Amino acid sequence: PLACAAADARAALATALAIVTATTLLVAAQRRLRVVLPFGFWPLLALCGLGWVQLLPALTSCSPDQLELLGGHTPATLSVVPVRTAARLGEWAAALGLFVTAATLFHSPRRVRGLFATLAVVAVLQVLYGLALRFGVAPALSDQQTTTVAVGTYVNRNHFAGLLELAALTSLGLGLALRVKGGPSWRASACFVVVAACLVGIVLSGSRAGLVVVLLGGLGFVLTIVQQRALALRIAGIGAALAVVAAALLLPDDLVRRLASLGGELAADGTRPDIWRGALALFATFPWLGAGFGTYGDLSPSTQHPSIPGRLEHAHNDALEILVEGGLVGGLVLAAALACFWLPVVRRCLAESERERRLLAAGGAAALAA
Repeated sequence: PLACAAADARAALATALAIVTATTLLVAAQRRLRVVLPFGFWPLLALCGLGWVQLLPALTSCSPDQLELLGGHTPATLSVVPVRTAARLGEWAAALGLFVTAATLFHSPRRVRGLFATLAVVAVLQVLYGLALRFGVAPALSDQQTTTVAVGTYVNRNHFAGLLELAALTSLGLGLALRVKGGPSWRASACFVVVAACLVGIVLSGSRAGLVVVLLGGLGFVLTIVQQRALALRIAGIGAALAVVAAALLLPDDLVRRLASLGGELAADGTRPDIWRGALALFATFPWLGAGFGTYGDLSPSTQHPSIPGRLEHAHNDALEILVEGGLVGGLVLAAALACFWLPVVRRCLAESERERRLLAAGGAAALAA
């Protein structure tokens, strides 16, 4: 929810996360739990360090392109809007603290099962509220929320679909792990119901990326759990073909039209390339250390294409936005963080011999990939 929330809501949520993190780590210290630094922690900490560098006084004068873009104004710091960068650093620090807390608390298989089950409950509640909002049964939480598609408590349909992607894939791994382990069959069945509910929620959200990515994550899940590579590839291929056929027959007409319009939006004269060209112009102006984290919305009007209405707060492309705000250094650091986080998880998953643990790990790895 941070991505589309107002500044005061973002600050309140970051403060709440910081309080939860501090309290949890204090309790962990009293119980003498070992604090676990997750994979990817150090590159993410370096990314926050880059933000602090951006708050330092500018060591050199602006280039002619930067002066023109800033209307002749020379910023006092490397960040063109330091208050935005400071606010973003506060949010990132809170999220990084929560990252460490989660790694400390949820490092055993039993606790991972509990975490996946909690995520499943949250996703089902989100789908139920999204349906209620979609059909006018529940009130909207914000005047920015739409009622034409399911968005849950979010503003952006893609963020809602992103949560459901995570829950669908982790619930798939949890359900299969519970079935392998034995015990009450209703628990595994409930997990598969959650998977179905998440897929329905993604379809009703109308998120094209959400639908494509959850299917790719499912294929990644198959490739991870089937140890025979040739068999895994055949299963993945058949699954992809069935998914295409099912999509063509079962998807709502609105979503089919949105999928069909994707080619036009990505064409040379489409809206997305116009947005991305503006982002690339900003990146070329601040290529090395970026314009400052959180500043894209302040700079976008200077390169925004005249055909695009309103004001662009985001680049509609996370990689480009990071390059604009963090420069080439920030993009490389973030890529290193993602690699350091995901690749060891996949390596451990492939090396796991116990079926239950392998299925749990495969669900987590597929969710991270998505």
